[in-house]
Amino acid sequence: MLRKVFPYLLLGILIYSCVPHRNIVYLQDGEPPRDTLERQKFEYRVQPGDVLYISVSSYNSQLTDFFNVTAERNSSTAFFYTGYTIDNNGYIHVPVLDSLHVAGMSVQNIQKKLRDEIGEYVTGPNVIVKLVNFKVTILGEVRRPGLYPVEANEYTILEAIADAGDVMELGDRQNVRLVRKEGSRTRIVNLDLTDRALIASPYFYLQPNDVLYVEPLKQKSKRENISAVARVVGILSGLAIVARLVIQTF
Repeated sequence: MLRKVFPYLLLGILIYSCVPHRNIVYLQDGEPPRDTLERQKFEYRVQPGDVLYISVSSYNSQLTDFFNVTAERNSSTAFFYTGYTIDNNGYIHVPVLDSLHVAGMSVQNIQKKLRDEIGEYVTGPNVIVKLVNFKVTILGEVRRPGLYPVEANEYTILEAIADAGDVMELGDRQNVRLVRKEGSRTRIVNLDLTDRALIASPYFYLQPNDVLYVEPLKQKSKRENISAVARVVGILSGLAIVARLVIQTF
């Protein structure tokens, strides 16, 4: 009896736990179909606790080297940064320039401000500013969950998913949770990776310390439950065969 039921059970597993094609395709057309979308301009504004790498150079390195503090990362899992840390009041403390208020400014505007300030002491300084504590955490149904450092000033949710090895077959692309700290508050939003309108969303670009969580589809628990039942049926079927052989022997 169990041997006859087993093939139908396997067929049920395949049908009941399959994932529709529309649930795994990224950036699908909406109504009406759109070929182009205008992305919202992204310009991250630094906050207290952020760390800035500042490089200053000029024709005379002796005049600018003391501005430079290197940024280092000492392992793939724990990050320790050396640079100019923005204090709780929004200031960085730079030699000669003393305290500069930078909280709420973009990296580009900080770079321009430093160029102007240092230009009072050095002719034609070249100033480069980077945010070095930009990291994103990716969890859930992705192939490589973990903490990811970001080298660029702009980083999209699709780039994050790609770095994590893409969403797995049973990950819910229509329900990706974004957790973002905003001052003393935490914002949680659900994003749909299958909707092309995502490109125009204010959450398309990620910010430092964002957390992405890809939820599993319901098919995952269904598939696991059915697989468990199938294993039990297989064991019972094997026991039934053994019992029949024992009975025939005696």
